[in-house]
Amino acid sequence: MALFQGRTLNILIIILALPFLLPVPLPFLSTPFGVVIAMTGMCIAIRRKPSVPVRFAHKQLPAGFLPKLLGAAGHITKWLEKLSRPRWVSPANLRIFHRLTGALIAFAGLLLLLPIPVPLTNLFPASAVLLLATAGLRRDGLCFLGGGLMLIFSLCFFGGLCLGGVEAVNWFWK
Repeated sequence: MALFQGRTLNILIIILALPFLLPVPLPFLSTPFGVVIAMTGMCIAIRRKPSVPVRFAHKQLPAGFLPKLLGAAGHITKWLEKLSRPRWVSPANLRIFHRLTGALIAFAGLLLLLPIPVPLTNLFPASAVLLLATAGLRRDGLCFLGGGLMLIFSLCFFGGLCLGGVEAVNWFWK
């Protein structure tokens, strides 16, 4: 936590969102990670300092863990690094920007925790989480806008799944 200097929560969210960028849902992973992402998003929204359970506080990650993880997701992290920079957020609006970013991350985390075994159900909310966490990390209004649009698209996708499921059940029972 000392290494990331107050950016710990956004970096944690980015790391947790990376496995969900696959088009196929990962079994038994979306619910626990979705809960952690939603809770971490709420911590950002209420401006709560990160806390770690005592049993994990004194454990150290292996020396090469983070570079290996980010290396495995190299294309995505390089793309995010090139894309994001501070823009469209004035210092006067910084507090509301962080609160709104955290709340949207929490909402997208709730979508991630739904155990729906349909392709792309994790990809869209995870993309929103990734863009929103990058926006909070780099104070980038354009990434925030992209994350918000991806979250709206995710809601439309889930709405379409619900409507399609209802229609399929109605058709089956006729």
